[in-house]
This record gives sequence, structure tokens and C-alpha cells, in this order.
Amino acid sequence: MSAKRVILAAATAAALVAPSFAQDTIRVRKAGKVEEHGGVTVSQDDIKAVKARSGPATLTFNPSDVVEIVYGKAPEAYRAGRRLFNNDDFDAAREKFDEAIVDEEDRKNYPWLLSYSLWFRAKCDEQLGRIDEATAAYAELTSKAPTSRFVPEAYAALGSMQLDAGNHDAAKAAFEKLAEVAKKEGLGGRYLAQAELGGYLVAAAKRDAAAGSSLEQFQAKVGGEHPELASEARLALGRIALDKKDFAKAEGIFQSIIKAPDVSEKAWAGGALGIADAQFEQGKYQDAVFSYSRVYALVRRDAQGDVGLKSALGWAYFRGGKAADLLAGTLPDSDPSKSTWRRRARFLYRRSLQEADGSRGAVESRKELGLAN
Repeated sequence: MSAKRVILAAATAAALVAPSFAQDTIRVRKAGKVEEHGGVTVSQDDIKAVKARSGPATLTFNPSDVVEIVYGKAPEAYRAGRRLFNNDDFDAAREKFDEAIVDEEDRKNYPWLLSYSLWFRAKCDEQLGRIDEATAAYAELTSKAPTSRFVPEAYAALGSMQLDAGNHDAAKAAFEKLAEVAKKEGLGGRYLAQAELGGYLVAAAKRDAAAGSSLEQFQAKVGGEHPELASEARLALGRIALDKKDFAKAEGIFQSIIKAPDVSEKAWAGGALGIADAQFEQGKYQDAVFSYSRVYALVRRDAQGDVGLKSALGWAYFRGGKAADLLAGTLPDSDPSKSTWRRRARFLYRRSLQEADGSRGAVESRKELGLAN
């Protein structure tokens, strides 16, 4: 677990078991970094704004900038769900969030409880790779808690999830809904940019010839204000070059991402995977095995708490195993390293199932191992 995640997890755990007089904590995104406001009392938490009292002052935040709110006082079922969620026990956590959702008395006492429980229940399904259940859970959130600040996040999550699953029309619809909500509620910048990028990513996935120029213009436009979205656009440009077999261009783009200052872990993983995939597609299997190993060695500690990193981890294990398999296939039977590479391949397939079950890489690894999905 990274130092940053240890600090956040410790702070969250402390807040979840705090006594009833404990105050709240808000973490917001500012200039690409996370800023924490502790010891506050949240007075508004919805799609319009997040407000909190800090002594005599009132702090106001755009919901799109809020990374997390930890309430100092919360009902037991919700606290238990969060503890289990933080420990990656998503099945058990989902049951606790279900308990919190149906407890009408607690919902009266904690106005935020319904939307938070619906949100984390949906995240549990997504973490477990249950696409249909997660889709239904996000839809339930948008219908039962339409004023929740999680509504735009739900549409963004739906779009990304459906895009990863290859459901292009559903992804496009979700990103369009995100743009609609952002405009209607005056949420501005980040959500509108995220919706715009989502549309371009769908176009790229559908091999739209204009997607490349749109992504280039987008990254130039938002790079200063939303560097994480610009990185996503660059990753997509690298993938377009890779699809066109322009390996030099693709590797150049991916290298620029992983060497960028203050690159996020998710962007680094995407860039490193891109380099490995380029080597794989060129038949440089031994180089690819090494490059994939860099990815899973560096992201596996944090992957269980992040759907994007978990997806990258599963793919790195699967593709690393496939590269080892194909490398073994190039060796004569008399070469003693042939069986070593075969064993390594099976080992990596199994690791994909163990550490990233539900991801695309795990699905492909099951096929390689002859297991039913």
C-alpha cells in the first residue's frame, strides 16, 4: 500500500470509529493535489454544493472538486460497510450497505446516508466485476437520490465501465447524461470536460477517423486545468497509434506519459501497459514479459482499492503470461527454459484470477487455464 493510501486509510478508519461528537473531514482536489479540511461540520452535501462550518467561517466547495467526505458520526451498518470496503471485503461490505439503505430511522437521522450507501454498494459491485449489478446500482442511485453529489460521478463511472466492457452505445449515453446533468446543475469545468473526453474515447473505440484530432485538441485545451484528463486523452492517442501499428509513435507517447512530472499512478500504469503491449504486438515477448512485470510489481499494492488499477493489474498478469507462453512456443523442445516459461505463464494467469478477479485480464486468464467464467 502506498504511503498516501496508508495515510488516507488511517484517517478514514479513525473517523469511522470516532465518538458521536467527532467532526467531519472533507478532502478536495486543488491544482492536481488533494487538500484536507478536518474538524469541520458539513452543513450541505448535494449536487449543488458542499458547505461546511469551520469555526465562524463557512467553507464552500464545488462538488466536482470533492474527493471524499468522512462523517465523524455515522450509523453502525454504514461504518461497518466502510471498514469492510477499505479492507477490500466487497461482498460483506455490500451487505452492510444494503442494511443501511433499508433502515428508515437512520435515514431520517442522517440525510446523506441513502446516497452514500447506494454509491458504495455500486462501487462494491464494480470492484467485484459484476457489470450488470453495478449498472443497476448506479441507476438506482440516480433515481432514488437525484440531488446527490454522486449523481454525476455515477454517470461517469457508468460510462467508463460500459466503455471497458465494449458497450459503446451505453457508454455514449452515460457520458451524454453526465454532460446534461453538469449543464443543468451548473457544475462546470471538470464534469463537462470528462463528458467531452468520454465521447471522444467512445469514438476512438469505434475506430472513428476523427477521434485522433479531437483527442489532440482536447488534451491541449484541458492540460493545464485538468492534467488527469489530458493524460487519459494521451493514453487514447497512444492506443490509436498502436492499433495502426505505428509502434514508434505509440511508444513515444507512452514514454512521455510515464516520464511526466507528477504523473498519477493510474496514468503511469496506462503508459507502462502501453509500452508492454507495443512490445507484445511486435513479437518482442521477452521484453514484454519484463515490461508487464514492472506494471504488476508497482500497482498490485494499491489495485484492490481502485477499479482502474485493478483492471491494469489483471491485464498485466494475463498479457505477461501470454507473452511467456508465446515465448516458450518459439523454443525447441530440447531447450530446458521452454518448460520454465510455460510454468511462468500458468503462474501469471493464476495471479490474475487471485488478485484481479472480475477484470478483463482475469476473464482471459480463465480461458487460458481452461476454466469456466
